[in-house]
Amino acid sequence: MQVKRLILSRRGILSFALAEQGLFLKRTAPSPGSWVRARFGCHHLFPKPRMRGALLSALVFCVLLSTQGVHSVNAQEAKPAAGLHPNLAPVVLTQVPRNVGGGVDISGSASATFREFVPPAGRLVLIGHGANPVILTRDFESAADPEVSFDGKRILFAGKRGGEKFWQIYEMAFDGTPPRRITKIEADCRLPCYFPSLFTLDAETSWFQVGFVSNLAREWTEAGLGSSWEIFSCKLDGTEVWRLTFTLGQCSEMWAVPDGRLMFSQWMRRDPLVDPVGQTLLMGINIDGTDYALFGQPAGKKHKRMACYSPSGLILFVEGETLGPYGAGQLGSLSYRRPLKSYRSVTSAEEGLFHSPSPLPDGTFLVAHRPPDRPSFGIWRFDPRTGERQCVFDDPNYDELQPRALLPRSLPDGRSSVVDFTKTTGKLYCLTAKISDLPRAWWPPNEKLRVRLLEAIPYDDPAAAPYFGLGFLKEPNASPTIGPAVGRRFLGEFDLEEDWSFQAEVPANVPIELQLVDQRGVNLRSCRWIWVMPNENRGCIGCHEDGELTPPNDFAQALGKPAVRLTLSPERRRYVDFVRHVWPIIREKCFVCHKPQGAPPQLVDDQQLQAIGEGPAQDQSVAWQVFCKLLEGAPARSGTQAARDVGQVFVYPGHARLSSVIWHMVGTNLARPWDGPVAQLPAIPIPGEHKVQFSQDEILTWAEWIDTGAVFRWAQPVGSAARTVQLEGTK
Repeated sequence: MQVKRLILSRRGILSFALAEQGLFLKRTAPSPGSWVRARFGCHHLFPKPRMRGALLSALVFCVLLSTQGVHSVNAQEAKPAAGLHPNLAPVVLTQVPRNVGGGVDISGSASATFREFVPPAGRLVLIGHGANPVILTRDFESAADPEVSFDGKRILFAGKRGGEKFWQIYEMAFDGTPPRRITKIEADCRLPCYFPSLFTLDAETSWFQVGFVSNLAREWTEAGLGSSWEIFSCKLDGTEVWRLTFTLGQCSEMWAVPDGRLMFSQWMRRDPLVDPVGQTLLMGINIDGTDYALFGQPAGKKHKRMACYSPSGLILFVEGETLGPYGAGQLGSLSYRRPLKSYRSVTSAEEGLFHSPSPLPDGTFLVAHRPPDRPSFGIWRFDPRTGERQCVFDDPNYDELQPRALLPRSLPDGRSSVVDFTKTTGKLYCLTAKISDLPRAWWPPNEKLRVRLLEAIPYDDPAAAPYFGLGFLKEPNASPTIGPAVGRRFLGEFDLEEDWSFQAEVPANVPIELQLVDQRGVNLRSCRWIWVMPNENRGCIGCHEDGELTPPNDFAQALGKPAVRLTLSPERRRYVDFVRHVWPIIREKCFVCHKPQGAPPQLVDDQQLQAIGEGPAQDQSVAWQVFCKLLEGAPARSGTQAARDVGQVFVYPGHARLSSVIWHMVGTNLARPWDGPVAQLPAIPIPGEHKVQFSQDEILTWAEWIDTGAVFRWAQPVGSAARTVQLEGTK
């Protein structure tokens, strides 16, 4: 490949910079050494006060051109369809050969939906007006995910040099020095982000960190669909690696908003029956991992990624019911002032695919875009106010993605932190569970409720999971489909206070699920996985409350008492599984009716019933077959269809109140008004002539088993050691 190298003197570099930017400068007579602005070109992309940033970017561009090891692309290799506007600052972007990912439509696949990254073979390229693109990462096997610093003088990116096994985070300064490796982690690190300053009260000065997503935890998602990707941070020299999220999902693109928080995309799956694919939401978190909460309104399309903040106060992101190549989709927006109430659809599917928007100072955005009539992604300037689009750069041989203008931007507010890694616990509290997103009349005023806290134990390989939930209905060693790949242990359970408040001390750095349960121990409502950082006090107003509400002017009773301590050592934490706890109840009481030639469903035939007493292996084999029947649903239906028909399944994993087997045992439908039409279905009680009664403890065992995931056999997961020791290289 032919390569051009630019060799310029310092004066030549400056002159080239001015020419590249369309800036015409002249000396004034009184001060021969001073430069003054003459004029812009004919069209003003940026307001005049942005001149300083444009000039800085021009100088940066030319320093890069004159740096050894940075090469311009041969004109035959890349030709812009439309060059940069004369006054647009240089843009760094990722180029990927079309046959790597963008040339094959992977729309709708699981990987594209929630964890699609720019694939290997990408490279970083710098483009400027009137010049050939400049390769910035010629010495790298792969490079992607550029992020420009707040002062516009440096970029972070993810890259792999030849021979490196994992993607690592690098920083490239515009002073002629080669890229500097930041992370030194035995795992992939992607999508870096510059963080605002962080400080503690006992620190002499504040410091800066960079964030990135990584599979360093070596855990599978709760769905068993690939490795979890969590957010980590480290100092600029790569030291003090902190894990900030414990989502059991897929975290992706981050953006620091003006108040110093991070908004990021997170794929999660809460209900395998209703929504096996899950959804991707815009979440928020502090830069020390505290105060994790919903950031953006869930309205609109199911998956939201690549959100960015504009100085105009607009948040623009990519969304779709399914996502296409590289995770591309349509564009949606939120207002930064009211992100929970301001969703708006910006583009339609007929307009093509969009990817990785980034803001410009005048309220427009750079965005990767593939119109319906073009074969590749190019870089476009997009105005969300009018929908106007203008092609900036498009090489038909490549997909251009992740454009970032080399311009300074406002530094978000710094953040203080109470996180103390010498501590092992934190606190969770709720002001009152009576405040919720449900009508108040749906909560009986005198009902006594309890709070159950469950700890998640992720696996490092679903094939090694010693239990099987929905989706594992062939044989114990079958490949996972949509079944869970996480174990649950009880941290504890306790009564709400009279005002429905609570406060609990819990282990830090552990995914936790909160369940609100009734006196039968049946889960009424639950939350997504949350956590506390060491020494964090994390609270909420209510139960699924409106995020824009302010707390009532009442003192929560739970806060006037010591927190309930749920800090038993891991080996003492309780669990419930089918083989050890539910199967003995079935053998003793359920076969009275549901035996061969008995009442439907007939759980066993004559041969299976005889095999139960022939030894442990035969007993467990029959247990597995009964387990599958319970999860398959009504016998007249296929397992998949029955599992999706709420109210027609015997066991609905995660929802004992919707499981007909529990209705049968207690003689009544336990669904609540918020469960919709299923609350009107009749329950089939146990006929009185059979004289079979279940004790309160037996009903509780069934309810706890179902509400904790309906696992077949629970055992210590292979990867659970990561819960009791620090991850290598992390703090």
